[in-house]
Amino acid sequence: MVRVEALSNTNQLVVAVQPRICVGLGKGFGVEAGWIPPIPVSGVSANIIGLGADCSSPPMGGVLIANLSLNAFFGSVHGAFTCDEQDVLNPGNSCYQGTPSDDSFLPAVYRRRPTLGASFSGGTVRPYLGGGYARLMPKFQVNFTNRLGILDASRVESTLNAAALFGGGAHMGACPPLVSDGPVLHAGFLRQQHQPHDPRCTREARHMTRTTGLMLAALLAGGAPPVAAQQPIPTGTVTEGTLSFDGKATAGDFSGTTHTVSGSMTGGPALADVRGFVEVPVNTLVTDNDKRDKDLNKSMQSDEYPTIRFELKTVQVKAERGDSADVVLGGDFIIRGVTQAVELPAVVLRHGESITVVSSFPLNLKDYKIGGLSKFLGLFKMNEHIAVHVHVAFGFTPP
Repeated sequence: MVRVEALSNTNQLVVAVQPRICVGLGKGFGVEAGWIPPIPVSGVSANIIGLGADCSSPPMGGVLIANLSLNAFFGSVHGAFTCDEQDVLNPGNSCYQGTPSDDSFLPAVYRRRPTLGASFSGGTVRPYLGGGYARLMPKFQVNFTNRLGILDASRVESTLNAAALFGGGAHMGACPPLVSDGPVLHAGFLRQQHQPHDPRCTREARHMTRTTGLMLAALLAGGAPPVAAQQPIPTGTVTEGTLSFDGKATAGDFSGTTHTVSGSMTGGPALADVRGFVEVPVNTLVTDNDKRDKDLNKSMQSDEYPTIRFELKTVQVKAERGDSADVVLGGDFIIRGVTQAVELPAVVLRHGESITVVSSFPLNLKDYKIGGLSKFLGLFKMNEHIAVHVHVAFGFTPP
């Protein structure tokens, strides 16, 4: 499962080289291609290809010019995004003593953009207005091995749809009006395609033509608004989940896991209004050691206190990115009959008709009065500090 503590390792690639070529094919057609080669920078390697094509109409009525632009971007970015070298050296991090991750992000963006422009004052003043539609299908693949040799290969996929409006204008200096195939609108700016020879418009003068533009973009309805601010959250129930923990003992490190997770959430106008609970049966936790599993149930007194339960009371939204949000979940953790108020860092991801919550946090067993951590006069002892990992998916309940 994705480790929340490491999700801040995302701004590592501060600069990248992108060779780019644009070719005019005549008759208002043009194509372009760009490539970010896999040159490692700050431990991150990107290999991304961009392709584009546009087509512009001849001037209609001597004033209006129409353009259609198509673009696609795809490839991969590799780096230690979930657990970097500092994380695996930090005892308070769930990545501690693991291997730095080799994660991959696969962007996939496809967009089309029609534009309508005009030409006034002999072609020197050219306002334009356009719109666009983009479909984003990013994927994130975790590749992290913890100190116990357990591979985390979690995968997050999403499909986003966004629409945009943009507009602006360009001033093309004192060159004469365009002729032949007419102007090409490219990336929000009107571009000259052919120009007759004129002493006032030498090659140097054309290169120095002052072009100014203004780009205004706004997400429209039907796009991908932030999770908490604009989208209501329906009521839902747990469809699948995992709770696991990493423990340390004199006999060796170990992990416990259960996939038996239940719970529900009540929806609201925004993510901050959601409430609910999640619980797991203690006796479903397994550590791949029958003797240790019996000791665990005895220490947890699972006969008397059969469940571990978290009751959600508050949601603080810290940051939003499209269909995901960094949050702090406030509520009560109930273990072995002891209730503790906690605040848990988490990531919430909305995809289709479900919401996934991922969280990792430290827990002190003594806070819940869990004993039996020492056996045979202390010869075998378990550390009271463990790391807990939660991955839960809620399916929306039809109204």
